[in-house]
Amino acid sequence: MRKTICYDWKHIPRGVKRMSLMLFLLTLGRGLGGYVFFSVYIKSIVDNALMLSLLGSGLAFVKMILSLAIGDMEEKTDFAKLLQGGKWLYVLCGLCFAAAGYFHEPLLLYIAIVLNGVANPMVYTTYTYYFSKHSTDRNRFAIL
Repeated sequence: MRKTICYDWKHIPRGVKRMSLMLFLLTLGRGLGGYVFFSVYIKSIVDNALMLSLLGSGLAFVKMILSLAIGDMEEKTDFAKLLQGGKWLYVLCGLCFAAAGYFHEPLLLYIAIVLNGVANPMVYTTYTYYFSKHSTDRNRFAIL
């Protein structure tokens, strides 16, 4: 098994390895407790079960719509700029989440959720596109 992993690792393009590291770092915060405390954080701003459900549904809806649109745009645009834009939107989204918590302002929370819904497909769909473009039949399984 170790031999197979080493062989696979050698045949993964360097750009894919870098993109994988960036993706890991981007999602690290979620794995370190972000998901666990996020609903408690949201509940401290909006203490209404219906609104909490609508926020979660709205986020999923925005992600779904934009994932389809961005998947179609990948062939027509510079995906590096799209990825960079998504990362900057994540920064803006984080600032809006922080401000929403600080001011207990639901409007800032809604803006942050929409920005998150826009940034997520800009980043994750672009990563998927990049991985598929830089894989061959020989290394596709190792890359994915």
